[in-house]
Amino acid sequence: CVSAHEVIRGDLGSAQAHMSGEDGPLSFLDRLLEEERHSNLHLGDVRFWKHLEHMDSSHVYRTKSLEYKTMKLMFCEGVFFALFLFVLTTYLISEKAGDLYSSRRQQLDYWGGCTMQATTQHCKVNDVKDIPSLLSWLENDFVPLAFTDRTQYPSVVMSTSVYRLQDGTMHWTPRYVGDTQTSVLLGTIRMRQIRVQYSQACSIIDDLQGIVSDCFADFSEPVQSRLSWAPAGTGEHLKDHYAWKSANITEQRPIVGRYATYPGDGFVLDLALNLTGAQTRLRELQYWKWLDDRTRAFMVELNTINPNVNSFVHSRILFEFPAAGGVLIRQEAFPFRAVQLSLALMAADDFGGSFVYLVLTCGFSLLFAIYNAWLIYKNGLRFFTYFWSNVDLLSLVVCAWMLLLKIQIFQVADTLPNLTPEAISDPEMFYPVGFLVPNMELVMGLQALLGLITWLRVMKYLTLSRTFLPFVRVFERCFIALIKYSALLSVSLFGFA
Repeated sequence: CVSAHEVIRGDLGSAQAHMSGEDGPLSFLDRLLEEERHSNLHLGDVRFWKHLEHMDSSHVYRTKSLEYKTMKLMFCEGVFFALFLFVLTTYLISEKAGDLYSSRRQQLDYWGGCTMQATTQHCKVNDVKDIPSLLSWLENDFVPLAFTDRTQYPSVVMSTSVYRLQDGTMHWTPRYVGDTQTSVLLGTIRMRQIRVQYSQACSIIDDLQGIVSDCFADFSEPVQSRLSWAPAGTGEHLKDHYAWKSANITEQRPIVGRYATYPGDGFVLDLALNLTGAQTRLRELQYWKWLDDRTRAFMVELNTINPNVNSFVHSRILFEFPAAGGVLIRQEAFPFRAVQLSLALMAADDFGGSFVYLVLTCGFSLLFAIYNAWLIYKNGLRFFTYFWSNVDLLSLVVCAWMLLLKIQIFQVADTLPNLTPEAISDPEMFYPVGFLVPNMELVMGLQALLGLITWLRVMKYLTLSRTFLPFVRVFERCFIALIKYSALLSVSLFGFA
């Protein structure tokens, strides 16, 4: 019969095994010799974690027993994890400060011309319905936003010197944008359009042959137009806008729209350094049909920096003109801290914050990887039969991936000549920060995933508590069952698709 002592002690598994006359999952301990029990032969065996409720607690009080050493190892691992959890959480919080979200919201509202009307928000960018209204919005609403405190900014090439204490030195004239003068426009604002060819990948029905001579398809790579189409009589100062530029010249990356993914090449217009000149250029291009029926996408890209919090915001606005008519507008802004571009800058400007916690996170991850390698050596393939062992390995993979991407960001940012300190203040240069944004977005996603997995791993160490042990076991079984069901459902859906 089952003794009351076994039930009170919580060894329900041992009690059930005793009732059925079968060996428990830790019965291999009973077959060990005394020397083996006092050795480290089975120290680190994942079966102790997997079947902790079956451990005979009477052996734990013997300091030379395997059970005592195992519980001591579990306790040390739990303390190590608690320290790692604190370091990682602090690092993730320091990476995504609250001012980044405020900067992003401010840039979206500012360039979109958004204002609150009663309880609803109205954005002038949403008033764009076609190409004429787009050009009107650019000239009357968007361009003035780039000239908040001045109508003209000096060019670096017009200055006789860029050094201090010399005649003709260029004065410090940051391009503040916004009423509060907290954000500074970096470099030029680059506009670009994507066009399609005449009567490619489309056809005109016979009844309309005499009415319509050309058709224009939705955008795709085969129908993209790369030819100059400057009308006769176009001024020489305008012809450069009608010449196709490759992506390595535009220094822009592809953008995903509703109807297509638009490449980084196209026909480019950089905003002038004076308000009158910028508006005049737009009126001239409107007169010479720079945007017409063959335009399928129009992009605006710019970068700003907030010196108060040392954060950048990379902004893009996409206008899609599908073949069916109308316009779709997509506005995006990606904020990031300046220290995310350089490890040396992080060590100099935020040594006690992001830099220290990044180094500690790398150190803890390396030690945890060594510990897991030792566990794999001790257990072999049995290591992968424990649910939380696979979760630990997944967290290590995510952490390694994140660190490799950060190293790649540091390397790419260091090789971009436009991001050097001596060039970043030139108002006529375009800063290709967009090349770094995909990796930084992926790093953000991996950081969120790593934080989720790490906090989920807290449940592993809750098995050391008799109160939470049953709930953890239920969670393990339910999660594994959900994974199996998801895999079966995916195979069924894709198999009959």
